Amino acid sequence: MLGIVSRPTRDIDILVPETPPEIHVAARAFAAEVRATGEILRDDWLNNGPASLADHLSTGWQERLQNIFDGSALHLRCLGRHDLLFAKLFALCDRGIDLDDCIALLPPLMNSRTCLRGATSGRSPRMAGSRAQRHRPRRERD
Repeated sequence: MLGIVSRPTRDIDILVPETPPEIHVAARAFAAEVRATGEILRDDWLNNGPASLADHLSTGWQERLQNIFDGSALHLRCLGRHDLLFAKLFALCDRGIDLDDCIALLPPLMNSRTCLRGATSGRSPRMAGSRAQRHRPRRERD
């Protein structure tokens, strides 16, 4: 992710556009081919699972996307560092995963506090009253 986190990913989460059914069929067929070689790849490796996250990202997130792949028929972009950290904090608070990614993505201290405040502000109904409050640094809880 952005040259910062180097672990392999299990899937690709697409925020926009909604993936058409034909792409899902092709992605499942590709997963079956990969599994036939002995590798592991889930059928839903390409998905719109976190599409609702786009409603909670800060204004202008689409202008901060980073190009990660440009092919002749496919162009992939990733959230910018601040927005990706917010998404990972969202996952941490919602599902208790991605702590290592959050730590790796932490920008300079001032920006990380801003991102953390955004993630714990309760902008999302799922985040209000969630575990997010317990993950804030002690001096911000007091």
